[in-house]
Amino acid sequence: MSFTSVLPTPQVILKSRLPPVGVWVYGYFLRIVRRGDIILPEDQNNIVYAWLAKLDALAEIEGKLRKVEPEKADTLAAYISELKAIVDQMPLVKEGDWVYAEHFNLHVRALGKLIEIEEWMATEIASGDPEMVRLLDEMKSYFQRVEERKSGEIVTSADWNAIRYALSLAPLLDELAEEHVPK
Repeated sequence: MSFTSVLPTPQVILKSRLPPVGVWVYGYFLRIVRRGDIILPEDQNNIVYAWLAKLDALAEIEGKLRKVEPEKADTLAAYISELKAIVDQMPLVKEGDWVYAEHFNLHVRALGKLIEIEEWMATEIASGDPEMVRLLDEMKSYFQRVEERKSGEIVTSADWNAIRYALSLAPLLDELAEEHVPK
């Protein structure tokens, strides 16, 4: 099952008006926003697409794991389901739509769940691989910089960027986890 099969290609999403400052995550450009920037639809939508691509990557790892360690695969599948429940609530927006604190809070919750998943994979699949632990520590450091906002509270550019930077580590963690799945 692919969570991203219905998404437009990254090239269609990226508009030339975006500055070249950002990170690429699973083929989607996540613009680094600065104080005073207006959040563009692409800023919200591309990060949602990146979350969906992360779900695909986790499902791929789960599929490989299922062939050799079905009990661990069941655990990972449960984690994927929990993350998907959060990501499914993330709205796609269009020009003129508002991005509210509650939308940002979904990203915070998803990142918290992702860290829980990555910690489990680092321990149960990768046996404490030092590089995976280092990347996970870096992801946690970004997560510690954000917190959920109440309705009407300002979500700063630093908040959004911390989510983007943390998510940019996910593909590297995927590669390391996959290396440790028994063949």
